[in-house]
Amino acid sequence: MIQHRLAETLDTVRPRRGFRPAILAGASALVLSSAWSGAALAADAADNAQLTEVVVTARRVTENVQTTPVSVSAVSLEQIQNLNITRLENVQKLAPNLTIVANGPSSVAPMLYLRGIGSPSVALYSEPPVALYIDGVYTPRPTSAAFDIPDMRNIEVLRGPQGTLFGRNTTGGAILITTETPRHEMGGSISASYGSDNDITGALTFHTGDLGPHGLRAKVVLQDHERDGWVKFPGLDHDEWGGSLHAKAAALTIAGDITDRLTAEGSINYSRLRSAVGFQTLAANPNAILYFSQSPSFGGPPFIIGTTPQDIAYRDPRLLNANANEAHIRTWGDRLTLVWDGGKAFQLKSITAGSHINQDLTGQLGGSYVLGRSGPG
Repeated sequence: MIQHRLAETLDTVRPRRGFRPAILAGASALVLSSAWSGAALAADAADNAQLTEVVVTARRVTENVQTTPVSVSAVSLEQIQNLNITRLENVQKLAPNLTIVANGPSSVAPMLYLRGIGSPSVALYSEPPVALYIDGVYTPRPTSAAFDIPDMRNIEVLRGPQGTLFGRNTTGGAILITTETPRHEMGGSISASYGSDNDITGALTFHTGDLGPHGLRAKVVLQDHERDGWVKFPGLDHDEWGGSLHAKAAALTIAGDITDRLTAEGSINYSRLRSAVGFQTLAANPNAILYFSQSPSFGGPPFIIGTTPQDIAYRDPRLLNANANEAHIRTWGDRLTLVWDGGKAFQLKSITAGSHINQDLTGQLGGSYVLGRSGPG
C-alpha cells in the first residue's frame, strides 16, 4: 500500500514529455562540468601543494629531516619570520617535549628542559644537561642565551641523549640555532615591536654584499630591548621596578671564499643586560613572622608575605646606588669557521671559538626590606 501510493504520487508530479530529457541533459552537463573543474582544481592544488624539503644538520651533515634517524623538530625560516621568534622562549610552542622558563636570580636566563630533563641553576659552575649551540659554538651557561637573536635562520631541537655527536651535557638533548650568513647582495631589515609594560624591541640587520674579490662580504646586527617592571619598588621609576629589562647586543660577521672549495666566516659579538628582580616571601615559621612583622614599629616597611602575588617589594635604601636586586650580564665572544667542500660525499669543517661571560646575579631572598631590633654591640 505504501509503495503504490508513493508511485501514484510520483506520477502526479512527473514533468511533461520533452521537458524531462532537457532537465537530465542539463543536469548531466552540470555534473560533467563540475567534475572537470574539480579535477582541474585538484590538479592545480597538487602542483602547488608540494611539500617543502626541510634540511637539518642533526648528524653534523646536511640532510632531509624525513631521512634522519634522530628525534628532531625543525623550525624553518618562514616559521621564525611569521611568528617573530627572536628568543628561545618562543620555540617551545613549536617543539614537543620542550619547556623553556626564565627563572632564578636573573629572571631572564632561559632554562631548558627536554623530556623533563634540565637544571634550574644559572651558576657559572653549573652546566645544564640540555646543550645549546649557536652557529656550531657550544653555549655553556643559560645566562649567555638571555639575549634576543634577531637573525635566526633555523632552529633544530634534538631530543634524547646526543653525546655521540655533540659531546657532554646533552643528556636531555640539544638545541641548534643557526643565524643567517652574510649575503652576496646588499640588503637588510629593520624590525620593531611594542608590548605591555612599555616592552620595546628594535633590531637592525644589514648585509654589505660583495665588497671585493673572493666574495668578501659582511653582516652587522644591532639589537635593543627595553621593558618596564611590574613589581613596584617604592621610590624608584617604573623602568627600575622588578621585571624590568635593559638589553643591548651587537655582532659583526665577515665571510669570504678563499678558494673555489675553501670558505671562511668569522664573527665577533658583544651583549650586555641589566634586569631587576622582585622577590616575595611565600612562607615562614611563626617565630620569623612574629619577628619581621615588627618592622613598622622600628621605622621600616611592612613585612610582605603570602602565596598570592603582591607585586610590591621594598629595597634597602642603603643599597639603591649599588643596583641591589639587579642582575648584570655581559657576554662577548668570537668565532672562526672554515669549510672545505670536497663534493657531495666529503666535507671538512673547523670551528674555533671563544666565549666569555661576566655575570652578577643578586637577589633579596628575604623578599622584603625590613628593620628589626639591633643586637648588643
